[in-house]
Amino acid sequence: KKEQVYDNKDKAYDNKDKAYDNKDKVYHQSKDMVKINDKIDQIIQVCEKIEKVDRVDNVIETNIQSPIHREKALIPKKSDSYCILEVINDGDFSRILKIKYTDDDSQYYTCKRTKKRISRFYYREIKILNYIKNRAIRDKRDYFNYFPKILHGVQYNLHDEIIYEYIPGTDLFNYVDGLESYNEIFVKKVARAIIPCLDKLAELELVHLDLKLENLIVVSEEPLKLKLIDMAFTRPGIFKRNNASIQLDKICGTEGYISPEVILNKFHKNT
Repeated sequence: KKEQVYDNKDKAYDNKDKAYDNKDKVYHQSKDMVKINDKIDQIIQVCEKIEKVDRVDNVIETNIQSPIHREKALIPKKSDSYCILEVINDGDFSRILKIKYTDDDSQYYTCKRTKKRISRFYYREIKILNYIKNRAIRDKRDYFNYFPKILHGVQYNLHDEIIYEYIPGTDLFNYVDGLESYNEIFVKKVARAIIPCLDKLAELELVHLDLKLENLIVVSEEPLKLKLIDMAFTRPGIFKRNNASIQLDKICGTEGYISPEVILNKFHKNT
């Protein structure tokens, strides 16, 4: 009888342990439910923000991420939350977006979002665009008619972003692709519109190294005016090391647009 009593007592303890385990499971489930409810509340808040802006523009997506680093904050009194109104271009390494900040703002901006694994191009483009901006202010030149005007750069956990003043228009590739036909006169017209961009680059002692139709924006048709974008590969025009000119010995640019001598590894000094 005494052994039976002890066995019953052990069973009671086992049942008590099971009860505590069940209680812990219920507690963790309730905690998970609280997290889920919090996420639902966040989603509802985002939807409400989208609905407010959607009265003015068609919103594709809303960015509510927190940046981990900001290069320059040149847009005063702006939050990091904005609405994506249009995907202008979607490439392998970057996306060009038309955005608008969620506060009462009638101004549009161009956002270049690049993948984290090519952050070196983000830093290089920030450096080049800030150099162009400083030269435009210092020399009082009209460089922003030919190149984008940077406002600031922001880094997130998964991608980097550069915010420019909004550039209206379409790229030259899609513009030409939309024409039924074109002749030699039109080609001369396009070449004549590209030359001022290259002339301004020469003034700044820069080489673009990725000149192609997709990187030229048609900002005006009559007369034809172009703006040169995507400075990720841009370098100083004359490379110097230890007071001696050197040649660029790395292949960069876009396949199909790279010059034959570069593909054949026949580089030339100062070109």
